[in-house]
Amino acid sequence: MSKKKFENVNCLICKDDTKVEEIATRGQFNLECHTSICTICGLVFLTPRWTKPEYQNFYSIEYDSYYRPDEISNNKPSEKHLKQYNLILLRIGSYFKPFTTVLDIGCGYGWVMHYINQKYPIKNMYAIESSDRAREFLKNKNIDILTHDVDENWDQDNQNKFELIISRHTLEHFLDPISIITKISHSLTEDGLCYIAVPDMMNPTGDLIDKFFRVVHTYYFNEQTLETVLLAGGIKCIEKGSDNGETWILGKKTKPQFMRCNNYKPQNNLIQKRLNERKKKPLKHNIKQLIKKIINPLI
Repeated sequence: MSKKKFENVNCLICKDDTKVEEIATRGQFNLECHTSICTICGLVFLTPRWTKPEYQNFYSIEYDSYYRPDEISNNKPSEKHLKQYNLILLRIGSYFKPFTTVLDIGCGYGWVMHYINQKYPIKNMYAIESSDRAREFLKNKNIDILTHDVDENWDQDNQNKFELIISRHTLEHFLDPISIITKISHSLTEDGLCYIAVPDMMNPTGDLIDKFFRVVHTYYFNEQTLETVLLAGGIKCIEKGSDNGETWILGKKTKPQFMRCNNYKPQNNLIQKRLNERKKKPLKHNIKQLIKKIINPLI
C-alpha cells in the first residue's frame, strides 16, 4: 500500500482535540492506524486519519479486495452474512411493515435489500455505494444508485422519501457521521424508520490491534456514544440493543438535540483490559514452550 496523507480531527461529540489520548498506532493488516479516545465523552476515533481523497481512492479501488474477497469470487453472500441480514428483520420486529421505498447506505453488492426483497417485495430500492465494482454489480439488480459519495447532498432531492433507511456497519466508516445522520433524518418519511448497526466498542470481537482497529473505521461507537451521535443528527432511538458484537438502534426522525455523554471511564477500562490481556498472550505462549522443552527430555 502506498504512503498515505493524514489529517488531525476533533472529537465528533465534544468538538475538542485537546482532551484526546492515543490508544494504538497500528491496526488490522499492520497498517498505520492512530486510534484515540476522548477523555470527556469516551468516543473512540482515529486521529490523525487518512484525508478524504485517500479514503475515496481506497474505497473505489482497493476496499473490495481487502474486505469483500468472497463476494468478488462467489457473487453471493455467505451463510454467516445471511444470518446477520435476518437479524435486521428480527430487530425491526413489530415496527415492520411492507416498505415500498428503501435506501441502503453502503449497500455493497445489495445482499441486504435482496434478502428483504425476497421475503417482502420492495417496489423502489436505492443505494449509496463507493465501490466501483459493487456499483456495476448493482446495475443488474434493479437497485438505483443515488451517489457514490455519501458526503454529497443526496438528501436535497430526496426529502421525506424513504420509508426505511438501512446503514449496517457503515456509520463507523464515515468522516462526519452527524452530517450523514442529518441527511438520513431529512430523507425519511414522517413515520419512516432507520436501522443503524455498528461494531460495539464495549464488546469488541477479536484482537484490538490485529482485527478490531482498522484504518477504514474512523469511529468506534458503543451504545451510549451511538445514541448521542444519532440524536445530534436528528434521529431518536425507539429500540436499541447490543449483541453479537454489535450495537444497533432503530430510530425515527426528530429535531436535533445535544445529549451529554460521559462514557470515558468504562470505555477506557475495557480497552486497557483488552490491551493488557494482549500483552500477556506472548508471555503465556513462551512459558508453555519452555515447560515443553523441560518436560519432553524427561518423558
